[in-house]
Amino acid sequence: DAALRRKMGGAGAQRAREVYDWPHVIRAYQELWADLAERRASAEEFTPHRPGTAVQPLRDDPFRMFPTYGTATFAENASVRLAAAAGGENLDFFAEVPIVTYPSQQLPAMEDRRAMLDFLGAKETAAVGDVVRRFEQIPRHRVLLALGWLAKVGLIEIET
Repeated sequence: DAALRRKMGGAGAQRAREVYDWPHVIRAYQELWADLAERRASAEEFTPHRPGTAVQPLRDDPFRMFPTYGTATFAENASVRLAAAAGGENLDFFAEVPIVTYPSQQLPAMEDRRAMLDFLGAKETAAVGDVVRRFEQIPRHRVLLALGWLAKVGLIEIET
């Protein structure tokens, strides 16, 4: 029955707009959040917070979660050296790991990163400024990004 199909299709489309359109979905989430906030504020706590644990388990303290993440910028005189894990095969491995390849378009080419490792391998340590000057054909910010990336994947160590 064509008329019934049109009527049912129109009713389904109308329901989808009234229930599943983003303004309705967002409003439902906001109502849920408000209700949960009210319940948390008025309910008696039956599992008290334990020291050393997150107050909100899904939002742990970032200083506890990421203590090894960088917290400073590179100084020209900071020392850079190869890490024990520095090897060409490790560089190749990390070049294929999606979680650390996201900045690939901003990083220098892989052969330049390999050359940086070779440069550092020929020295016990080098200053960040020395690496920047050695690779002057690459924009400074890209050399610094490469050093940060190499440190992130554990191929070099930087001492500020």
